[in-house]
Amino acid sequence: MSVETFLPVPLTTFGSWMTLLDPSDVLPGMSPDARDVEFFPGGVRTRPGLLSMFPALGATPSINGLKTYITTNLVQRLLVLDSLGNLFKGTSPGQLSIVASAVSPGLFLASATYFGREYMAFSNTTLGEDMPREYDDIYFDRVSQIGPAEGPSLADAPDAGNISPGAHQCAVIFVTRQGYWTIPSGGSRESSDVVWGDAYRITADGSTLSRGVIQQTVLTDASGNPLLQSNTY
Repeated sequence: MSVETFLPVPLTTFGSWMTLLDPSDVLPGMSPDARDVEFFPGGVRTRPGLLSMFPALGATPSINGLKTYITTNLVQRLLVLDSLGNLFKGTSPGQLSIVASAVSPGLFLASATYFGREYMAFSNTTLGEDMPREYDDIYFDRVSQIGPAEGPSLADAPDAGNISPGAHQCAVIFVTRQGYWTIPSGGSRESSDVVWGDAYRITADGSTLSRGVIQQTVLTDASGNPLLQSNTY
């Protein structure tokens, strides 16, 4: 439809946002929807457009989560989750660095800041589909930690130690980065009782050990008394 035959109608009053009336009843100079308008003292204008603050991510994924995490030092840290399962953080204006690539692809982020950490849940917007994580601006850990699935294999070591001779049984406990001790594993595998002779020290295989949020592994006897504690990873 051509507007060449239309007569201009002067608009001498620029008002503001009017939400109490039906749009067809809004007075001249008022607007039922002012989302693209910026008001300033004595005037009105079209608001500026959006600007890209960060370069495009590799493989051009969609962004499935944005959150501002406030650290214990009151630094406002932008967290970004893309559709490939990569979590980024803003390190400086216009720069993103990778935190982890451990999230299942295609999930969305919901999170909250408590106790200096960002607690994150990942879902398809209906159901959770990945384990919850926590982030303290350094470590990206799972929130919950189960105990070892099985006990270690034990053997009598050739060098002397301080464990009394006789039949013993051993279990494993994980100690997380936050100081949480998991429930112990079952007894030592295969022969559940190991008899020490003249050398009273044990050796255990590493199949029950882990990394990441697990910081220490504690070996206990059947009564829960610590036998030895590993070095911090």
